[in-house]
Amino acid sequence: MNQVEATNIRENLRKLAAKPHMATTKGDQDLVKLLLERWNDPKSGLDKATEMRYDVFLSFPDPEKPNKVAVVLENNTEVFASKESEEKLTSDQEDPNIVKPYAAYGPPGIAEGKLVYANQGKTSDYEFLLSQSIDLKGTIAITRYGGAGRVAKAINGAKFGVIGVVVYTDPADINDGKSSPTETYPHSWYMPGSGVERGSFKTGFGDLLTPYFPAKNFTYRIPEDQISGISTIPVQPIGFEDAKVLICNLDGPKAE
Repeated sequence: MNQVEATNIRENLRKLAAKPHMATTKGDQDLVKLLLERWNDPKSGLDKATEMRYDVFLSFPDPEKPNKVAVVLENNTEVFASKESEEKLTSDQEDPNIVKPYAAYGPPGIAEGKLVYANQGKTSDYEFLLSQSIDLKGTIAITRYGGAGRVAKAINGAKFGVIGVVVYTDPADINDGKSSPTETYPHSWYMPGSGVERGSFKTGFGDLLTPYFPAKNFTYRIPEDQISGISTIPVQPIGFEDAKVLICNLDGPKAE
């Protein structure tokens, strides 16, 4: 433990997180090169470090057509649209390679329907809505992270006729209740209102085509039409400031 230095940890983390590095991008390749150089350093590195290739099944958004959630009137007038990217609060957020919010492995498509608040998207949450005589068929559920896995919110909803799911991070869950611009990043480590949590919307472990096995060139791959554990309906994550606008304009009794 005497060899662990907080300064080195801080600087290493700053270097590793300096640029976007989603898998297969140049940022990812540059990061691999940096790590290999450090781990193969004869003075401070490991005994040996090598690069291994894996052929994985990945999901990417269309950079030319970013996803969004919109409220459209019957005359096709758009009266609200969620932010297609986070607000740029610091200079490092100007990087053009920052990936816009999307739900990895979520199916493409446009879902149109009435919005309903479904808490955490658990089966019990959808059952509660039914008990309140709310017809979920053809609706879009807005849910908050927690309680159920990311993709479970959509898988559960689809069983009740929901055709799309919106997910947001509630500041009460991750920000100790703090949500104002002066209380969140860059003034603290709390997520700002436009911040969007990204991640894989799938169940199981490992690659979708080689579940529970390494995705090597010699590994058997299941056909893509046999993939399980992913959503069959569109899903989109948004920031909590956009979620607030949507939720506060819903009708019905106050959620408890």
